[in-house]
Amino acid sequence: MINRRSFIAGACCILHGLPAAAADLRRRRFFCGTPNVDHPDYGAPIVTPSGYTIYMVGASIKPEAIWKFDQGATPNTGKITLNVKFMDGRGAGSAAERRMVRRYAQDWTHNTPLGKAFAFNFDPKAEVSHVRVGLHWTAGDNSSLVGTEAIAPTVKPDAPTMKIDDVHPAVIRHEFGHVLGLRHEHQNPYAKIPWDRDAIYNELGGPPYNWSRPYIDENLLDVYKGSACPGQKSWDPHSIMMYQIWPEFLDPNVPISRNLYRELTQGNTLISRRDRECVERIYGVRA
Repeated sequence: MINRRSFIAGACCILHGLPAAAADLRRRRFFCGTPNVDHPDYGAPIVTPSGYTIYMVGASIKPEAIWKFDQGATPNTGKITLNVKFMDGRGAGSAAERRMVRRYAQDWTHNTPLGKAFAFNFDPKAEVSHVRVGLHWTAGDNSSLVGTEAIAPTVKPDAPTMKIDDVHPAVIRHEFGHVLGLRHEHQNPYAKIPWDRDAIYNELGGPPYNWSRPYIDENLLDVYKGSACPGQKSWDPHSIMMYQIWPEFLDPNVPISRNLYRELTQGNTLISRRDRECVERIYGVRA
């Protein structure tokens, strides 16, 4: 998430006419600092807003953070609308950056089945904000509260619920995936990524990151207890919620196929088909 970072970079930025931004994102390496902490109730069933029962075992989504239809700005309408505001002052960013956030956050909902049940409303005049975006709030910090964590009583109403320091399409898509309730896909237990833990601790534990080992474990190495996206029984290497894995973070003593190596290290910039299937089922627009 700080100077040497890349996380999710690639061709989609070029497709959107941003080749310089795409190249820059490849050169820099960053991570989304949204911790993934298992909930003690995983394994118990939950019921989605549409009445669909899912037996949760803990990956891909954070079940207790899924939005309900009586939450948001438009209760009892069959649509969850979240008011999104930008922080004032140092967290406002530039007008161009705010336009970029508005543009790429809508990739989840614009002309998609999810848009039938979910909307992001970027209205600065809205009295209540569910998501507050701080641009360049903290150097190197790209993170978001997951789902309804953003409206928890412990969250200060004048504090950002999302921080974006690297204002790029892939980062925006990823952080708004967290808003929908998604977690990091590389921690899906089906992934079986051959990590070189010593290399990771050495790199991320020192400057400029200075992450503690527990924080590294929460964001990168800890795995969930199973897959919680209904209908999905394997990991999705193409997910926008995947980190781009640095080659030096893979154990050189564990052989992996060329295709898997490419999938792990190339980085994802687009919302994948399975990302969409997951949120569509969770919010009741897909059987």
